[in-house]
Amino acid sequence: MKTTEMSSTLKAFAALATADRAEELRKFAGIFDSGNDETVAALVKRIAKGLNARTERLRYPSGLKASLAGIAAGFSASKAKQASDFEAIISLFEDAETGVSADDFVVRINEAIVAAQARTPRRTTQPLLPDERLATELAHELARTVLTAVFQSHDSSARRKRRLYADLGRCGEPLPRE
Repeated sequence: MKTTEMSSTLKAFAALATADRAEELRKFAGIFDSGNDETVAALVKRIAKGLNARTERLRYPSGLKASLAGIAAGFSASKAKQASDFEAIISLFEDAETGVSADDFVVRINEAIVAAQARTPRRTTQPLLPDERLATELAHELARTVLTAVFQSHDSSARRKRRLYADLGRCGEPLPRE
């Protein structure tokens, strides 16, 4: 289920609930109206990540968990796939306590969403500096190999061999024997 669908579903069930529970459901539905049309499972995962980063224990409105559990039970009884989304939401209430207003709860959840979006700074590594000695050795080896191969080829002219011989000498490499 997408978050916009979850928001609509919660608001529809709020119309059937008592006044205090209806208010909690409507405010909780606001979490899913963030504008990002992502899956409920993805949002719940981000919320859980943000909550795990916090040191304080989450507190929730007393009737909200019961309302969500009732809705989840209804979807489960009808074997609807939406039951898993409600069960995922209810998993956020594990190890939490009651005793906070719906407004405070929504603020804490939104803080968790923001905390989950913040990237942890990656460990910066030193840029790899080229090893000049190794680069020089590789360049000389390559030049020596190429020039030696050309020098030893049978189809090169004497003039070309002398020029390559001089180039090879400038590389600082030992000169091949003729």
